[in-house]
Amino acid sequence: MTSPTYLTARCNRGCELWGTPDAISQHVRERRCGGVAWFRRPVRTVLIQAEYVRLLRDTVAEHLVTPNADTKRETVRPHAYQPHAVFAGGQLRSPFEGVPPRVWWLAIKPYLDADVPPNDVLDLALDETAFYNLMPENHLDQFAACPECGELVVKLEAHQRTSTRCRTAAAANRVREHWDKGYRDPWTATDRPPVGWSALQVARWKHRLVVIEFPKVNAVLIAPALALPRGGIVGR
Repeated sequence: MTSPTYLTARCNRGCELWGTPDAISQHVRERRCGGVAWFRRPVRTVLIQAEYVRLLRDTVAEHLVTPNADTKRETVRPHAYQPHAVFAGGQLRSPFEGVPPRVWWLAIKPYLDADVPPNDVLDLALDETAFYNLMPENHLDQFAACPECGELVVKLEAHQRTSTRCRTAAAANRVREHWDKGYRDPWTATDRPPVGWSALQVARWKHRLVVIEFPKVNAVLIAPALALPRGGIVGR
């Protein structure tokens, strides 16, 4: 079991990236920041399993599918324990700007599972008016927008528990909440605290720290000098 990583510098250009001071300094200096965090970008695809990638091949909807590059479990790093379908499947786009990909896919999937000829279904599903007629009654009632990451999902609790994108967004939201209260990363704090985790453990600084847990790392925030709160681990 590896020790947790504590990061004390945050990109202030908009991408919300955390790293060491040297890494973030290089990130900003070399203009690597895209201005928007990857987990804030709209979700434009939905994961489908390999059997559906094969099913949609050579159909009128083939152009909407991008097979995943990693198709063999042995090509994945040993610690990346994810279902094989994640790597053998693909990403599906919606054909309509106003219809999220998960909404479109779950509307047509029951017809494909019922062995209706794929092109018979897809000819209708690719026409926006026909698609709404094809969509089951109350289909939209099953979806909810996640309050943390904004994605439209069916099982909200499971999504928030398992989605790396959502867990990252949730942690970043906690950072924003503290930022609005005057907390800063130690690297940019005006009273110049140390930027090493060990150095921050002395009494002068430790009682001002708040640690936000991201999926793979911990982000360190420090309270304004006059606030003097009691810190601790902040979960979701």
